[in-house]
Amino acid sequence: EVDPSEVGVPAIYPDVPLVREDIAGYYMGIQRADARVGAMLRALEDSGRLAGSIIMFVGDQGMSFHRAKSSLYHLGQHVPAAMWVPGGPAGQRRIEFVSHVDYAPTLLDLAGLDVPATMQGHSLRPLLEGRESVDWRGYVVSEHNAHDPNPETILPQRTVIGDRFQYIRNYMPERRYTHTADQTDQELWKALTYRAVLESRDEWPEQYAILTDMDFRPMEELYDLHTDPAELRNLALDDRYAFALNDMRGKLEDWQREFDDVTDPEYYLHFRRRDASAAD
Repeated sequence: EVDPSEVGVPAIYPDVPLVREDIAGYYMGIQRADARVGAMLRALEDSGRLAGSIIMFVGDQGMSFHRAKSSLYHLGQHVPAAMWVPGGPAGQRRIEFVSHVDYAPTLLDLAGLDVPATMQGHSLRPLLEGRESVDWRGYVVSEHNAHDPNPETILPQRTVIGDRFQYIRNYMPERRYTHTADQTDQELWKALTYRAVLESRDEWPEQYAILTDMDFRPMEELYDLHTDPAELRNLALDDRYAFALNDMRGKLEDWQREFDDVTDPEYYLHFRRRDASAAD
């Protein structure tokens, strides 16, 4: 059991009992996952197969709270990644920027196979082997296009995350953001935080504003992760950060050109219509 009184509450949520209960439940889920991974590792060891196994434990998203899951903010993009390879050093913690697109080339490389030039990612093998000096990327780009088959959820967004700044580009600022069901449905998904923010809006007005501000996003967002890790102050319109804004814009545009990125919502609507037609 995780004691709700002992959990930390991110600054974007009100520090109230319902939120603490929600976070404690999330941590208990992590404990269950950890126990099951441990059981799997013991089974591999008992069978004599551990020495020849590659272990990758990664998360696909942030926790099911607003500004986390299905978002490009820090709590949605900073997800777990723990790996082990035969002969690699144990217990190391790397700080390099890693993306989900790196996992496929990593497995191909470890298997002794060629990595196709068309793959966006990079093999993590140098990091896993503990090499101290590695020529690695200085930032990572992530994207969000839609959460589910409902065309109303199509909302193309891109983010560039660097050592200090995070830049978010919203391509449909006029469209209302739709929260996922597991963030808002208390009965089915036992989601407590969304309800807690609404109920405590008088005592925690800033946290309520953070939630309602998600409804319609500005075209650009820029956050200083050193001074504002909770991403509360959008600096995109602050002239003092014009250089950082232009720099992050340029990084995103370079990436988009390199990988033929598509942000036109009609592109994604086409596939939604095609899938719906096939289902009929």
